[in-house]
Amino acid sequence: IGEKSILEIIIEELRRHGFTRLYVSVNFQHEMIKDSLRDGENLGVEIEYLYEETPLGTAGGLSMLPESLSEPFLVMNGDLLTRVNSAGFLDYHQRSGEVMTMGIQRYDFEVPFGVVNFEDDRITSISEKPAHSWFINAGIYALNPEVLQLLSPGRPCDMPDLVTRVIDRWGGIGAFPIYEYWLDIGKVEDYNMVEGIYNQHFKTEDA
Repeated sequence: IGEKSILEIIIEELRRHGFTRLYVSVNFQHEMIKDSLRDGENLGVEIEYLYEETPLGTAGGLSMLPESLSEPFLVMNGDLLTRVNSAGFLDYHQRSGEVMTMGIQRYDFEVPFGVVNFEDDRITSISEKPAHSWFINAGIYALNPEVLQLLSPGRPCDMPDLVTRVIDRWGGIGAFPIYEYWLDIGKVEDYNMVEGIYNQHFKTEDA
């Protein structure tokens, strides 16, 4: 985005909230990522890499974290633009007593047509362009180290699967609503519009 990679922007946001020790899970084009970020010194952080010989999913790479990990930590997807207060997120998780907390984001959707309700081939009502709202997974999590026991080294696992395992083991997980700016860059059209968004939400403060 402009002169910075999305990962650089994520790292700068984390550093702004006091996070300086980071692990980056890599597989596809890992050389390019390492050449760009190096050891993190130029970004004011310390970066270690978790290399996945084969893709392990959005949670499987966590099985490579050091066993000495003793404090709760954050996990974040690498394709997000957000101004979430990550330190506040982790503090909320620690105070909640949960073993895992998921960041959630409100998602609003307006049906672009009139929606009809009918019964026995007769229309009984019509709603013009109704709006619906849900809370969605924002791709940011806080975990206690004991959650890593649910992962098998070298075995693929996606985060929804890990969430399900945690719920089965502990009965549920915490929820942290995110009200700050948040965008998942999951489609080409998302990427095509992010430069203007970055200039609006990020670059002014950086300057």
